[in-house]
Amino acid sequence: MIDYKDINFKQGTALDFIIYVVASDTPQTDDTIHGFFFQKWSKRVHTPFFIANDKIQNNIHQYYLGYNITNDDKSKILNRVSLDRLIYYANELVFEKIENTHFTDNYFEYIDSCIDIKKYITTDDSIDFSSIEFIEEIYSKKEIEEILDNVNFFLSEYDEYNKNTEELERLNANAKKLTLSNLNEYFEEYISLRLLLPNIFISYYASLVNFLSTKELYKLHKFVKEVEANINSPLINNVSSKVKYLESLIRDNEKLLFQHSFEVPQLGGFFENVMPILTIYESLWDYLHIHSHTELLTYFYLNGINPYVYKEFDSEHSLYGMKLRYLNHLLYGEKETNNEDDLDDEFNRFADVKSNFAIFLKRKNFNVDEIRIILNALSENRYNEIGIKHLSLSRDIYFFRFCYFFYVFDYFEEIEGNELNTIISFEDIVNFNRNNKRENKQQYHKNYININNPNSKDYPFATKRTNIFLSEIETTLGIRREKLKLIPEIKIN
Repeated sequence: MIDYKDINFKQGTALDFIIYVVASDTPQTDDTIHGFFFQKWSKRVHTPFFIANDKIQNNIHQYYLGYNITNDDKSKILNRVSLDRLIYYANELVFEKIENTHFTDNYFEYIDSCIDIKKYITTDDSIDFSSIEFIEEIYSKKEIEEILDNVNFFLSEYDEYNKNTEELERLNANAKKLTLSNLNEYFEEYISLRLLLPNIFISYYASLVNFLSTKELYKLHKFVKEVEANINSPLINNVSSKVKYLESLIRDNEKLLFQHSFEVPQLGGFFENVMPILTIYESLWDYLHIHSHTELLTYFYLNGINPYVYKEFDSEHSLYGMKLRYLNHLLYGEKETNNEDDLDDEFNRFADVKSNFAIFLKRKNFNVDEIRIILNALSENRYNEIGIKHLSLSRDIYFFRFCYFFYVFDYFEEIEGNELNTIISFEDIVNFNRNNKRENKQQYHKNYININNPNSKDYPFATKRTNIFLSEIETTLGIRREKLKLIPEIKIN
């Protein structure tokens, strides 16, 4: 059985990474390899308050009888009313405490019951993560395929374990969803988290965040709807004001954040049209940063501390960070500041230098404000302080996608005559602004030549992550995705 000492070896790392990916990618069920914290909880969906989806579909059919609505319209209505139902009963339903005779408070005993990693990773060399960038530097092609197969297995939906065949039955054969490109992107995330706490199983915390996220998502939805309703309340506007209401909520949630954020991970993510989208990586990045600075877990394997025990959290304490993000956006929005005269002058000079690019973007139907946003993003957000909307593009894959969607590659090929067929040909893109700090031209070249190859680890458009990225562009920058360059269609032979 793998234990805490194995994290710096190939087998322990493979197991840790598999669980991290499963926890991050919306598994079908809550009781697979990532379900350590779900052991005493069960979703309550069969209650007198709930009706089956086929009953809802019948209601839709009856209600809209005589109306000319498409199947796509019906699907959208079903999704909307199903979500409304979960939000409405968020406090009463969704999860309940259960008795579990198979419960274990030993993390490694739990995950060992799901998989014997030694069957798939037969060698067990040590790993120095300070010098690792890609998964191929650790595992062979066959081992990577085994890791990917296991990830997709645990992301699939199955019913029960058959003791006679020793197999999990009714595996959904059509549920395979991740590709090598997806896996490589998750590994980049995983590496960055392992560098924060090198000797810790990241998957334990990823499982915890997944548990908190699954359990509290609809309560966060409900909070957003209540706030939206109250800021439009005639009563609040008559006896007080929207500003005082929001300021009061911010004070309350700040106090609770300060009180609980060390013990309980704060869920991270963003809002898409006021809909909260929670992500495991952003949540872990904040939480592990906090704990890396305590240094309490640096030598836990020497002093007998066990950080992997089953813990019970008041999961509502995980919501204060996201609530504050939302409330501050409602109260303050995007403030314009024009006090940075030097930076403003620098940006204007930079825009003059890039005037041909601006003209090119105008032909693509971007307006002046959007062009300012694009120039700032390609300058690594250097000009945020002069009031330009911005988006975090710290990871190279994000910057690459931004360049693709905003026609940067097209500009250099069509206008500058740069064929982008060598590593050095990406120099002008990486250093679009001479103050940029990016250096990884080789990875941009790999991504670019694999734009049409979804089977490659360097394919840049993993479906789920790309959709989240496009949603962030729309929500944070206010630029409609219809204006962006389409992802190339994959031809099926």
